[in-house]
Amino acid sequence: MAGDRTTMGGPRQSFQTTAWTQLAELRAGGEPARKAAIQQLIEQYWKPIYCYLRRKGCDNEDAKDLTQGFLQDVVLGKDLAAQADQAKGRFRTFLLSALDRYVVSAHRARTTLRRQPKGRMVALDAMENMDIPGQVSHSSPEKAFAYAWASSLLDQVLADVKATCCQTGKSVHWEVFRLRVVQPCLREAEPLAMGDICRQYGIESEEKASNMMVTIKRAFQKHLRRRVQQWVDSDDDIDAEIQELMQILAWG
Repeated sequence: MAGDRTTMGGPRQSFQTTAWTQLAELRAGGEPARKAAIQQLIEQYWKPIYCYLRRKGCDNEDAKDLTQGFLQDVVLGKDLAAQADQAKGRFRTFLLSALDRYVVSAHRARTTLRRQPKGRMVALDAMENMDIPGQVSHSSPEKAFAYAWASSLLDQVLADVKATCCQTGKSVHWEVFRLRVVQPCLREAEPLAMGDICRQYGIESEEKASNMMVTIKRAFQKHLRRRVQQWVDSDDDIDAEIQELMQILAWG
């Protein structure tokens, strides 16, 4: 992988939205903006919330139900927006504090952990086989949350890159990137030889295949920055957040 390294980052982009502004949309935005903000928060955080609760001692079903309840009662119910205070620091820390308060409140009110919230926020089939990633199965709740957050974000970025490649006629570019970069990283295996990739996909030369891979690495950097900028306070924080993301993923 040493020969395939690339610097994460790239040119700065205009800052469009943050988790804090999404909370403002939950509090005061119109219905379309509210729905979009809710969907994005759920997409990014339901798995980390579940993993955090599991490492807090909840069993599989309890963690699923508490995750659904938190999203239903706190996120959708606007309690999260009402508590929002950007001065409190990083959004993930703020979210965990709200989650801890919710769990305490649920127990105190003797709310059954197996209740069925109205209108599940996460599809049942998405949660059916959910479990704690093996990399953090014995870690602290906070570490499990961070790793699940980073893994989920990486999955979203890779899905973005793949979709862009398919839409722009670069499906073979994606396969080169997948076989040389993604698959070796995820499986901790040696990358497929470039010559073998060229023969498999009819690429004229290894040099051309390398250029194709560089093109998708740049696309990856762009999509990564776009995803990360949604969860930080300013453009200046993007590089630091990406560095932390890479450190968290290295735990695996």
